[in-house]
Amino acid sequence: MVRKRYLLLLLTAFLGLGLLALDRYTRGPSLLGGDQKVREADYYGINLISHRYAESGLLGETLYATRSDHYPDEKTTYFVQPRLVTHLDSPTTLTADKGHLKDVRGVLFLNGHVRLESESAQGEPLLMVTDSLIYNSKTLRARTDDPVRITGPGTQIEGTGMLYDVQQERLQLNSKVKTRYEPQ
Repeated sequence: MVRKRYLLLLLTAFLGLGLLALDRYTRGPSLLGGDQKVREADYYGINLISHRYAESGLLGETLYATRSDHYPDEKTTYFVQPRLVTHLDSPTTLTADKGHLKDVRGVLFLNGHVRLESESAQGEPLLMVTDSLIYNSKTLRARTDDPVRITGPGTQIEGTGMLYDVQQERLQLNSKVKTRYEPQ
């Protein structure tokens, strides 16, 4: 009788260990020892083209990217080679190696070889180059705390930190400003 009890106890223990092993196998090992969230995109896109319209109903901006991945837990979309084109009187184009967009705020963060190309109302091209840039679609302003190099017809400007109002075509450099102007 005692043997049957021990045998039943032993069978129950093996069954429990087997179920634990099966559960671990189906979920995979946890490196942290507890439940961990898996960072997985809920959707992705190749050769993305996204249009944003202004309150007036006119086309405001177009965002292009070679790849986009959306992560719902972060409420963020990540882009590879993003290019944002504003459709104002003087169009502006922003390009970078990578970028990400927070779902709620409408703020685009660009990193790696960031270029802002703009054309003034007089038709003069302007090129700004920096390492990172933050663009706000609602205020139409771009800013960075990194060094910036700006070139235009006969003009070269370097500085650290920048605020650029895309709609007003207004540029502010914060510090270490050096300018070189060669009349044409």
